[in-house]
Amino acid sequence: MSSAALTVRESLAVGQRAAPESTWQTRLSAGTRWWLRDDCPEQLVGPQGLRWADWQRAEGVQIVKTGPHRTVYRVALSGEEFYVKHFRVAHWQARIRNLIRKSPAEREFEAVHRIAAMSLPTFEPVALGCVRGPIGTTDSYLISRAVEAAVPLDHFLLTEFSELTSRRRAVLRQRVATELGGLAARLHSAGVEHIDLHAGNLLIRPTAAASVPLLSLIDLHAVRFHATLSQRRRDRNTAALHQFFAGRSTRADRLRFWKAYHEGLASEGFSSNDRNCDRINGRTGRAAFVKECTRIERLLDGAAEAGWRRADRAWKRGNRHVRRADSRGIRCRGLATLDPRWLQSIRDNPEWLFERHLVRWCKRSGRHQVAEVAMPFSDSSDLQSVGDKTQVKTSRGTGPDTGPIGAFWKRIAGRGLLSRLVTKWRMSPVRRAWEVGHALLRRGIETPRPLIFVETGSAPGAPSYLLTQSIGPGLTATEFFQKEWPLFTAEQRIAWIRGHARRLARSVRRLHDSGFDHRDLKFPNLLVSADPADDRVWLLDLDAVGKWPKLPGIRARQNLSRINVSAMQVAGISRADRLRFLKWYLGSRFADEWKQWWRVISRRSLGKIARNHRLGRPLS
Repeated sequence: MSSAALTVRESLAVGQRAAPESTWQTRLSAGTRWWLRDDCPEQLVGPQGLRWADWQRAEGVQIVKTGPHRTVYRVALSGEEFYVKHFRVAHWQARIRNLIRKSPAEREFEAVHRIAAMSLPTFEPVALGCVRGPIGTTDSYLISRAVEAAVPLDHFLLTEFSELTSRRRAVLRQRVATELGGLAARLHSAGVEHIDLHAGNLLIRPTAAASVPLLSLIDLHAVRFHATLSQRRRDRNTAALHQFFAGRSTRADRLRFWKAYHEGLASEGFSSNDRNCDRINGRTGRAAFVKECTRIERLLDGAAEAGWRRADRAWKRGNRHVRRADSRGIRCRGLATLDPRWLQSIRDNPEWLFERHLVRWCKRSGRHQVAEVAMPFSDSSDLQSVGDKTQVKTSRGTGPDTGPIGAFWKRIAGRGLLSRLVTKWRMSPVRRAWEVGHALLRRGIETPRPLIFVETGSAPGAPSYLLTQSIGPGLTATEFFQKEWPLFTAEQRIAWIRGHARRLARSVRRLHDSGFDHRDLKFPNLLVSADPADDRVWLLDLDAVGKWPKLPGIRARQNLSRINVSAMQVAGISRADRLRFLKWYLGSRFADEWKQWWRVISRRSLGKIARNHRLGRPLS
């Protein structure tokens, strides 16, 4: 990039402030060469480089996300927000890459202008900085103006979307699916392959006045440009976008996406020599369209499962979202958002939470002790999950000395010498609950988020601990049927049981499709909201969950039999309700397979009831 002044023609997203032509000037500040747009605020870059000291004094800087290779800051200046992206050279491979090609900030800077020139919605860069070393670029910076009233799409769908009315949610999800399909078509027809295209790299402005939700592309350093995008690249790109929506979208949502995508490709005049493109453009009729949709459904399912397995392996070995705190034979893991000193204090004295932060005891038996404890965070939003990532939210007033929120601290006692020997070849119960909990959350299956686990050693009887985030206000399904269910009218019972049973059945189906086996799937291990309008059901007691490459049918029937036994103990849950649950679980296979499944489930359920009566054990 030349050091002379340059002119860039921009065509940015609706609502951006950029003029049709912007002049860029260069400046050398503290060893960093900057390219600054003429309207770049002086409060961002001064004679000594970035004005970190001024931002910190004004308390206007926040960390949005961080990792070894990159940190993103949000900077507030006199009513206006900017994002500062700092790319670092984390290892020698990155240094070599920067030597033979441009730095990530330079690549993103060029990509955003090429994307904007195609009239595709994106962000507005105002400054680019590069630190030149003896063997290429080391650190690089990209500063952009915040897109007004926009939030990441994944964050919106996980938080604000659930607070909307049911009618508004239905309308918005239809529009989001259509807009996503149209945006993907525009990208692919222009030959743009966004390698890291996922819901976190799309901004949404779901304003009430807008007839459609406005979407913008961000994180463009991983964009490739082609003359024509092949079928394989289009499929791979679409599968990456679908990863977040797997388990969260319906077939109707995906059909709307594909219709908008096909129509968008046709309207852009996209042409290719492969047969699938002919199908997309509707040249071979409805039958070919249905066949293509079936192919894509299988592709998306397989790609989503492969992506989840990769994420499971990365989480197990540790990544930037996990904080490791092992010490002297004690194994400890926590979310990276937790204060490291507080995490170490819990590792060194796990009983401290029981002693100093006890709210109430939930369970006390010979092997398990579960208590609600106070967490040292002022707001549960300090731990925000986005897909399979946990964002760092750093703000004033949050930390280990501010107001508490609820969490559950579980202590599991060791079982002696045999358990000690077996532990060498398999994970402890708390480690399994930690791994499985995050694996389920990645797949869109509701469960309380595991925050910390501690294994105090391999000695006989050595206890282990697990901390999970509180879901409130909530109560177990057993408590609900004991306390709230008798107060419901007949109409309220029908609405509640059908809404919750449908959602639970689909969650269990996703659980089994992913190979997970919850052998203790009973009402005490299901958490429901105290709000009857909230039909979410969270799975508890994940230390009893196993993982198979492909779940055998006999294990799936055992899980369904166990929950059927619990349902049979509740007055007001009829046989028809339990059969509807099986129908929602089997989906399109119900007509052909329901009799076989129903007979096995009924036989196993009656056998479980008879066995408990014979042994004098209570049923739950």
